[in-house]
Amino acid sequence: MDIDLLKTFLEVERVRHFGRAAERLFITQSAVSARIRQLEELLGVELFTRKRNDIQLTPAGRRLKQHAAAIINQWERARQETGLGEAYRDVLAIGGLADLWPTALENWLVRLQQALPDIALRGEAGAADELVHRLLNGALDIACIYDPPQVSEFTVRSLGVMELVLVATEAGLTAAEAMAENYILVDWGTAFALSHARQFPDLPAPAVHLAQGLLARDLLLRRPGAAYLPRQWLETDPRCAGRLHAVADAPVLERTWYALWRDNMTRQPLLDAALAAFPAPG
Repeated sequence: MDIDLLKTFLEVERVRHFGRAAERLFITQSAVSARIRQLEELLGVELFTRKRNDIQLTPAGRRLKQHAAAIINQWERARQETGLGEAYRDVLAIGGLADLWPTALENWLVRLQQALPDIALRGEAGAADELVHRLLNGALDIACIYDPPQVSEFTVRSLGVMELVLVATEAGLTAAEAMAENYILVDWGTAFALSHARQFPDLPAPAVHLAQGLLARDLLLRRPGAAYLPRQWLETDPRCAGRLHAVADAPVLERTWYALWRDNMTRQPLLDAALAAFPAPG
């Protein structure tokens, strides 16, 4: 089966529109229609009900959706592993939240290159639900996130604690002053949200909510304001030096982050070696 047929199917399912799917795939709308028709002929079923401005999956389409992403991910992985040079015996795929890469995961990759020189490494950034989905589909070996799901087939290990400090573009402010105007609320996960609410119960709803600390940092480097960011960025990022200042009387909020992987006896020795290259928390 042509993998592009499945990719087109998933894109049509996501946007529920042949024209928008064509734009996202950089092909014509007629090509999208032809691919869906070819896939339906191969499977012998209809995948979509086609009504004007209302494209829905059929029961067969819903069943295919459960398998399509897994097939694509496994094919991509097989293609990468098959194309390995003779110097490498395997591929290790690690996914993590975007904010974890500059904080910890980049250094981990450096250590992995030293500890496992015959292993090709692949790193990905994404949202937590996307990373978990790719882990379930076998596209990733390890996913690093804040709030691990309660899934029995996952093994979970704490890898570190991130200290989040309130920073402001103006030095010498109190927490109340820093959060009075232009405060950016960053989504550091459920535990952070609960702790933040306990610490600041009377804080008005901030005008800006951002999904990533990296976005908040970049915004603060362009205009006045305040946000909770990792202490490490304040201490090691040269862009922050002299421009972002820790608010002395603000509480430090911590976020534990975790590595997740699927139990797999075949790949467990590689996973154990990779995790051994990361220092234990504390």
